[in-house]
Amino acid sequence: MAAAEGLSRGAGWKRHIVKALKQRDRRQKATFQDVIQAYNRLLENTSFLLHLTGKIHTEFTDPQISHASRLPGVALPLPSSPEELQAMKQQYQEQVAELQSTGGELAYKIIELNKSLVAKDDKLEEQEARVSELDEEISQLEASRGCVRGQVERQERENAAVRQGYHVLLRCHQQQEEELRTAVHKGEELLQEMVRKKEQDAMARNQRNERKVHSRLTKEIRKAARKTVNIDMEREDLTAMDPKALSLDIPEPQDSERKINRAFRSASATMLSSSKFVETFKEIFDFRKRRVNSMCSPREDVYPRVPVCIASSIPAKAIFVLEAHDSEVNGVKFSPDSKLVATGGADRVIKLWDVVGGRLQRVQTLDGCGGSITSVEFSPSGNRILAASSDKAAHLWKLDSSKCKDTLTGHGDKVTAAKFKSVVHQAVTGSMDRTVKEWDLHKGACLRSINVPSFCTDVVCSDYYIISGHHDKKIRFWDSRVTRCTEEVPVQGKVTSLSINQEQTQLLSCSRDDTLKVIDLRMNNIRQVFRADGFKCGGDLTRAIFSPDGNYAIAGSADGTLFIWNVTTGQLEKSLQGTHSASVNAVAWSLSGEYVVSIDKKRTVVLWSAF
Repeated sequence: MAAAEGLSRGAGWKRHIVKALKQRDRRQKATFQDVIQAYNRLLENTSFLLHLTGKIHTEFTDPQISHASRLPGVALPLPSSPEELQAMKQQYQEQVAELQSTGGELAYKIIELNKSLVAKDDKLEEQEARVSELDEEISQLEASRGCVRGQVERQERENAAVRQGYHVLLRCHQQQEEELRTAVHKGEELLQEMVRKKEQDAMARNQRNERKVHSRLTKEIRKAARKTVNIDMEREDLTAMDPKALSLDIPEPQDSERKINRAFRSASATMLSSSKFVETFKEIFDFRKRRVNSMCSPREDVYPRVPVCIASSIPAKAIFVLEAHDSEVNGVKFSPDSKLVATGGADRVIKLWDVVGGRLQRVQTLDGCGGSITSVEFSPSGNRILAASSDKAAHLWKLDSSKCKDTLTGHGDKVTAAKFKSVVHQAVTGSMDRTVKEWDLHKGACLRSINVPSFCTDVVCSDYYIISGHHDKKIRFWDSRVTRCTEEVPVQGKVTSLSINQEQTQLLSCSRDDTLKVIDLRMNNIRQVFRADGFKCGGDLTRAIFSPDGNYAIAGSADGTLFIWNVTTGQLEKSLQGTHSASVNAVAWSLSGEYVVSIDKKRTVVLWSAF
């Protein structure tokens, strides 16, 4: 049908061209029709005059010719004298010459017009040939158009089938997402129920233990109340007495170092009733009166203090370079004894390296993480590693096992930082879901979730505060004894990292305005700002740290250069360049002060030393 329509349109166009050519011929012919008729009349008149002149000449030269032989019906004026005849002859000759001249001009015009007509006929033939070629080309294009239209129709049918399949898959995907959300919600409910049951079991166990302790204390106090103590006894006599007679078997609190090493000063003590003894000892040894909401209660178990570095050596040269991971390296940390280095990257594994003779030798690989690792941290005891990951969780390993021991889930987005607290079995994580969470590592449960106004990029923990850095260019201080932020310190750029010195008196922040700032934690104000020509923060999670002795601050730049500032003078101490070829993501300084390790976006790990 489409081909027939195309052919009819092509034929109509041809007829239009032929019609236009015929109209042009008619117009040109009508233009010269009068000239042709006038020329024909002129030829007839010329022939007639030639004939008449010859005849008149014959008659005048031969008078014998009778008038009867003249043309009938032609009345010619007869000259009366030879002079008139001569004048008439001259007049006719002039007319004949004029007619001949006019006829010649007309003949020339006719020749020119014939030439133009021939040229136009040739042009018309060329146009007709061109029309034929165009007709053939139109036919070919129509055929090609039909093929293309068929392909388009087939493609549309295929697209419709693919679209229908896509809608079916989309509905299945939406249904599966709904099922996943339902399963996740049920899992969270089950997890909360499990945690609640564990808490209830712990409370019940604590109550049973308290009842047992209370019962044992009551018996021991009653037993002790029935004994009589001689106030005149010497210390040696008391020491020689049966310990069971004097001991009440009462657990001593951890923060108390005093021992009951002397007898009562008054015999009236033996007259106290057992109920009064119970109340007195309950006030002294009631463990329920701890400040469970404080950051680090004096009665809680805390990690032993890490030895303080006396002096850090400023790194001067790269002594070992290797390609440590399969992709970008994001986190690095020295162990407390400075013998191990942990690195973690986008390849989802943590690698442990032994520092031996100025080289890094891999000793262990920790896997089990479901996303890119953003930071790594050794516990203060050095036997565990905590890593933050982009799979919305933090992961905990023991060094004696390469498998993940525990996973801290509950964040809704990428976890950017995970740090151990000074209290044993507790940790803190920060995430891009705008929350900071405190965790009980023994139970694997979240103790508290803090909603923050902006993305959290890093966290550090002191004995009394949790400090978090954010994308809204602010550093916030949180105290577990209250439910709100206790202090905010604004900076001029998005915070990328935080580092606290050993004395917990200064805080180092790195931000996207290409500066490092030292904050006095006693006054909560900015004390120093470090800048340098060529230093540029390479990413939103670029890490800068204090040296172990707190005298220096080190950070990596986007061009691969390491910059070291003197905290005391505020001046740039040294810059190390030429080893890294990509942006430096993080640095770590050994607690011994001897080595520095830096990592970059091109999987390179560099060990630096002063010697």
